[in-house]
Amino acid sequence: MSLNLLVINWQDPQHPLAGGAEVHLQEVFGRLVNTYGYRVTLLACSFEGAEPETRIQGMRVLRRGPRNLFNYVVPWVYLRELRHEPFDFVVEDLNKLPFYARFYVRQPVVALLHHFFGKTIYQETGTLPATYVYLAERSVGKLYRGLPFVAVSQSSRDDLIRLGIPPQDIRVIYNGTPPDMVPGTERFPEPTVVYLGRLKRYKRGDRVLRAFAEVLQHLPNARLFVVGDGDARPLLEQMARDLGISRAVTFTGFVPAETKRELLQKAWAFVTTSPKEGWGIVSMEAQACGTPAVVWNAPGLRETVRHGETGFIVESVEETARRLLEILRFPDLRDRLGRAATLWAHTFTWDQAAREFHEFFEALRHKGR
Repeated sequence: MSLNLLVINWQDPQHPLAGGAEVHLQEVFGRLVNTYGYRVTLLACSFEGAEPETRIQGMRVLRRGPRNLFNYVVPWVYLRELRHEPFDFVVEDLNKLPFYARFYVRQPVVALLHHFFGKTIYQETGTLPATYVYLAERSVGKLYRGLPFVAVSQSSRDDLIRLGIPPQDIRVIYNGTPPDMVPGTERFPEPTVVYLGRLKRYKRGDRVLRAFAEVLQHLPNARLFVVGDGDARPLLEQMARDLGISRAVTFTGFVPAETKRELLQKAWAFVTTSPKEGWGIVSMEAQACGTPAVVWNAPGLRETVRHGETGFIVESVEETARRLLEILRFPDLRDRLGRAATLWAHTFTWDQAAREFHEFFEALRHKGR
């Protein structure tokens, strides 16, 4: 008998601000529907122009309430609309603020963790809202103890253990890499670096710009594509002007999947300097395309790169610039890293991730009998 799941996540994959958590949701739970016959209902926030109900990858998607108040809307929507539906499990996606589902849902709760902000939230917003998020995350250790967890990386597992979640309650299931992310046939003619991700202050895109400014001092014809959007974009665009590098930096905004793949295939190097991620899907996508990755020595990200084999793990702006210059200047190194990166990235598949989730849910179902 197939399982019936309710998944609670802040956003659905079609939300304008959708990120890695939503990619994970679509890739994994869409496969659970289409490969394993699950029924999945996704409860997410609404957005301007969105239909209140739709289907994505076979999942029923319910959009309720504004994004900034969604955690307050969830209990009301569940109790009013969903409490009598025959769900086998409720999956709470711990991405941003907790929903504390175990205190009002009837079904067994499974918690899915991408990452905690921790103190990096103070780099994103004001002291009062940042403290609110920080304390909410800290509450997980006590208020979620006893629930089964899935973490997307060893780093996220370690965060849970530090908060007091028993190790035996945590299953690590890594993210996958899309099979269409493969090396292209040609690179850009000039040395080109790509940053890909949401433009949020806490992701520290300023480090990318400062490192690239150093690169330009040695390679004046180098180019940087900043792919993605977010409320930090105006700040980063102004910083590029202040650094005098605007002529070499292109802010693309959000781009279609095909354009993203082409940019990653044609780039000479990929870079991200976020201080904290759950895993680093974009790092793996770049490497799958044969593009060496330079990533910050941060939780999650450091697990996506084999230092010196598929790219480099760095700890300062100066080191970021130095490693980028090595990749851009030396084609033999770039080719060696790129070949190994492709092999490494494609050892992680979404089919494998979905299969492990299926095994996880089946084990929980049999345990509960």
